[in-house]
Amino acid sequence: MPLGAACSSASCGITRKYIGTKLTVFIYGIPIVIGYGLILFAVNAEMLMIGRFLIGTSAGCYIFIPVLYIGEIASTEIRGLLLSTFFFMVYCGVTFVFSLGHYASLTSLHVISASLPLLYSTVFVFLPESPPMLVSKNRIDEAKDVLVFLRGNTYNVEAEIDDLKIRHQATAERKSFSKVFSVKSTRKALFLTVCLFFFLQMSGITIIPFYSLMIFTEAGFSNLAEFLTIMIATMQALSSLFALATVDRYGRRILLIGSTAAMFVSLTGVATYFLLKELKFDVSKFMLAPFVLFCFYVVSFSIGLAPVTYVFLGEIFLQEAKVYVAPISKFMNFMFAFTVAITFPLLTGVIGFATTFYIYAFLNLLGTFFAIFFVPETKGASLAEIQSILGMDWRL
Repeated sequence: MPLGAACSSASCGITRKYIGTKLTVFIYGIPIVIGYGLILFAVNAEMLMIGRFLIGTSAGCYIFIPVLYIGEIASTEIRGLLLSTFFFMVYCGVTFVFSLGHYASLTSLHVISASLPLLYSTVFVFLPESPPMLVSKNRIDEAKDVLVFLRGNTYNVEAEIDDLKIRHQATAERKSFSKVFSVKSTRKALFLTVCLFFFLQMSGITIIPFYSLMIFTEAGFSNLAEFLTIMIATMQALSSLFALATVDRYGRRILLIGSTAAMFVSLTGVATYFLLKELKFDVSKFMLAPFVLFCFYVVSFSIGLAPVTYVFLGEIFLQEAKVYVAPISKFMNFMFAFTVAITFPLLTGVIGFATTFYIYAFLNLLGTFFAIFFVPETKGASLAEIQSILGMDWRL
């Protein structure tokens, strides 16, 4: 699934440029329906894998394009809050599917999972196109009508329309890829962003939605594995709400350091539990330890590493670089997720759960040191100040 998302995360942006937001979301809603159909009627592993790839193709669009759309239609006063709800809504979706999978049949799960994206893509067609997209197509009157619809009849749309025209002109005259990345601060910002996405995925977070049933069953909770999985997803959703109040209150760097350090401690504890279990020690007195540690792990991820990574993506790049950076970052993010997803069962089968979790713990420790020595603090800094900080530090 992440492999399909990696492919579409770059292509859906190009599609949107030519046919608009609404048709892009509608078209990318088709692969997920076909994918669930292949899984529902699968007679071999190949149909399952192709189905998952197609589902990922739609997921890559759903994660990328609607976020851009929200950022374009929201007023300045609420834009940050709406964009910050991204992870909360993702984890609510994960919790819903886990809960549905526990109570519904496999057939019902696939039918509902296919129906909701189809409904979503269809309803999206009836939403207004974003004003920046309309301005880029020189449909100025329609853009004004949409702004009145979004902001109210008393809103003066002319100032925002003029601003959108200026931004569109700057985008239309954007520099080439080579010129954009000839700037040292931009190269360094891209390096930092890709590294943060690397540590985000290599922290092991992808194994929670994909393999938590396997993990809790191996830990000795075969009868409670599904319930504990739902509880972990719920904890992740609730903690992401707390993140809305922390990202702008505390420094990005301190949240990043604290988050990765806490995740290192959590996974070290999980690995040690599995090591004792593999060595035939009596772990009956510590049966709840993996669940408690995983709760601490997902909370730490949700209030630090996850939101800070996306905040950095939005605030450390020059405007002309974002058109190139967003697809690159999304592609790398999904490729890292694909690497973790495909290697986890292979690693646990060859070297065991304990050593596998020690590896993830070590990667989180590396992420902590990376944050300490390479990540600058950007809270309260202007774009010019951030560019200056990136320009004067270590070379790249």
